[in-house]
Parts: sequence; C-alpha cells; structure tokens
Amino acid sequence: MARVWRCDIWHGLERVESFVLPTHRFTERNIRECLRALATKAQGLTYEEIASSYMNRRKGGPENSHLLEVDYEAIVEKRCSVYSCGHNPWITATISWD
Repeated sequence: MARVWRCDIWHGLERVESFVLPTHRFTERNIRECLRALATKAQGLTYEEIASSYMNRRKGGPENSHLLEVDYEAIVEKRCSVYSCGHNPWITATISWD
C-alpha cells in the first residue's frame, strides 16, 4: 500500500471534507505551505490577514500573525505524524509511519 497524506478539513469537531495526497510528491516544507494555502481558503481570510500572518510577532507584527502557523505533532501510540493549520475551520495532514 502506498503511503499518502490524509488531509481533513474540520469545523469544530466535525470533519467537513477529506482527501489524500501522495507522500512522494511533498517535502515537509511543501506540505506546510499546502496547509497554509488550504487554511487561507477554508477560513476566507482577507488579503490583509494573509499578509499579516507572515509577519513576525517578536518584531512588532500583529497579534493575528498566528492565523497560518503550522503545528506538528508526532503521535507515537498511533505511529503517525500530524501537521495542522488554521482556526475553525482548520486543516490537518496525517501520515502513518507504517
């Protein structure tokens, strides 16, 4: 079985949409950027919100600069890695280690 990224779009705890992407076509950086783009669309961000989300808060950027941050979590018990981005709706990309 080929490994894939399973991408899920969530609204609260409800999965709204799900699709798969081939792992061999995405580096870690690619999947992070893909999640940012998907979260931008899902959240319906304005141009100003998109631009400000790339500003560095430590250098005087706005408080909403976290809108497109990508979080990473390795879940050892389930043998998978999960990247997530966005705030309701939010996007996850999961890959199994098996």
